[in-house]
Amino acid sequence: MAAVNDVGGSAFTAATAPAIPALPAGVPTALKVTRGDSSATVTWKAPAFTGGSAITDYVVRWSSDAGLTWTTVPRAPSAATTATIPSLTNGVPYVFQVAAVNSVGPATFTTKSAAVVPATTAGQTAMPVATRRNGQVVLSWTVPSSDGGQKIVDYVIESSRDGGQTWRAFPHKPSPATTTTVTGLVQGTPYRFRVAAVNALGTSLFSDPTAVVIPATAPGLPTALTATRGDGQVLLAWKAPARDGGTVVRDYLLQSSVDGGKTWATVIRAPSTRTSATVTGLANGTPTVFRVAAVNDVGTGPLTAKTVAAVPATVPGNPTALVVTRGSGRATLGWQAPAFNGGSGLVDYRLQWSGDGGTTWRTVSRKPSTRTTATITGLPNGVPLVFRVAAMNAVGVGASVERASI
Repeated sequence: MAAVNDVGGSAFTAATAPAIPALPAGVPTALKVTRGDSSATVTWKAPAFTGGSAITDYVVRWSSDAGLTWTTVPRAPSAATTATIPSLTNGVPYVFQVAAVNSVGPATFTTKSAAVVPATTAGQTAMPVATRRNGQVVLSWTVPSSDGGQKIVDYVIESSRDGGQTWRAFPHKPSPATTTTVTGLVQGTPYRFRVAAVNALGTSLFSDPTAVVIPATAPGLPTALTATRGDGQVLLAWKAPARDGGTVVRDYLLQSSVDGGKTWATVIRAPSTRTSATVTGLANGTPTVFRVAAVNDVGTGPLTAKTVAAVPATVPGNPTALVVTRGSGRATLGWQAPAFNGGSGLVDYRLQWSGDGGTTWRTVSRKPSTRTTATITGLPNGVPLVFRVAAMNAVGVGASVERASI
């Protein structure tokens, strides 16, 4: 209906109420940041007050210097209340802020978030070095090229007895040390090992496994060592040790001593697993003692006690200056002892005579004696006789000296 004004009473149409100008939006709430691998995900709640204009976007920014400087995250306008920020540096602490945007523009930023450190698991460890010991293996490795943005707090150490088909973790106190001794292993059993780094995000990929390593130690003590003398040599014999240390015995160390064991010389010979050996080049007549130790890939085991002294020897040389004096049914012989007794003291002389020119010989029966004279009785008269004498020692009978009778 028409209205009357105060001036002339003419009518007019009522005007529309004036528009209310928009205001900046309020501050977003419930800001939360979750770290990722070189990234972070920020979430928040829209502000309760929109400023009278719809929220069309949010400004998200980060700082790596605790808020002294800020970098705005480039992104397409969005009213979504979450954003993932890529291309961050693992291991660097970041803080974040968010501000709502309406038709007026960006509003007040939230207070900065708590610091968040993007991170992932550490890099792969290089293949460790394994050194075998007695029932254990010493492992060492290098720190991975990347710790994933979080310090490494431990390493997982695993062993395999079936060539890598199954693996068993070695229990230990957490430690960032890059060496450890894996104990409780079975001697002589082939093992492989691998290592993985652990940080707050979890466990890295395992290293490549080591080559096969067999825990072992030096072998045990050989037994039953005997020494049998010969001519300038001694034959040694022994029994293999009951324990090979976890890896096969591949040689034996032989040592000799001519001063009763005060000093020792190693017998030079080609490696051998035989349990006997002839030691040559010895001096006849010199008492020599011996000892033996087994050798495997780890090292040399304990040496046996020294043997009873063995005296290398041979038969004695021939006597000299044989003189024969004939009598009725008898002959008296005289000679000089040999210059060389063979390395063993003389114990007797063998006396023989022949009535057929030396074709056959008869040995004189008598008590052992080292005298250099003897009388032989019961001889035939009127028959040419030949006599001979040979020295005897513990090894045997030496060469004879021979003389025809007068």
